[in-house]
Amino acid sequence: MTKQIHPFKINPVKMLLTSALISVSIFSFGNLDLVRASSNDIKPNEENTTDINTSDVKPNNSNNNDVDVNKEKPKNVNSNNTNSPKNTNSQNTKNTTSPQKKTQSNKIATAIQTLKKSDQRWIQIDLSEQHLIAWEGNKPVYAVTISSGKRSTPTLVGTFKVQTKHRKTRMRGPGYNVANVPHTMYYHRGYAIHGAYWHKKFGTPVSHGCVNVAPNHAKWIFEWASVGTPIIVQK
Repeated sequence: MTKQIHPFKINPVKMLLTSALISVSIFSFGNLDLVRASSNDIKPNEENTTDINTSDVKPNNSNNNDVDVNKEKPKNVNSNNTNSPKNTNSQNTKNTTSPQKKTQSNKIATAIQTLKKSDQRWIQIDLSEQHLIAWEGNKPVYAVTISSGKRSTPTLVGTFKVQTKHRKTRMRGPGYNVANVPHTMYYHRGYAIHGAYWHKKFGTPVSHGCVNVAPNHAKWIFEWASVGTPIIVQK
């Protein structure tokens, strides 16, 4: 007997079902790949957000602490320590210097009034006018222009008397050493009325504290005055 081979028949319905199953499986595997890929992308983002949060928190906390400390320090330093010395010093200088000046000016004014009522010889030195006046009681007999002490070495203000007289003397001090200073009359320590041959700036304060007079005028005052003659130095 001869076997009869039947040709293979393709069922169109089965073909459609098979192709549908294959496409579904491929799509599902594709979705798995996409999910894995998105999960890998999320991990770095989570790590980045954590780093950002911690870095932001630390500076904010440290800055807040620093600000609080800095605010407290100026209050402690400026409130009492710096202001109190300034206040006390200004009050002390005002309270101590002004009465002294008033007392001194009153003393000078009283001395001038007393001398003008007498017939005594006395010398008046006006630092603001840079003048020296020789008086006999209330009568001025001689007036000359002087050069008193400069700002760094001022001439003392007050009431004095001629203590010693020297026709020539050497004067030494910080920054100067002058020989043969003519017609010198010391009235307080190293302060004196004397002739000055080394400058011609009379009318301008340039000395180291003494009262400089031109040599010819210094000679006249030297011969006119005596030891004990009152000297009034005022501003």
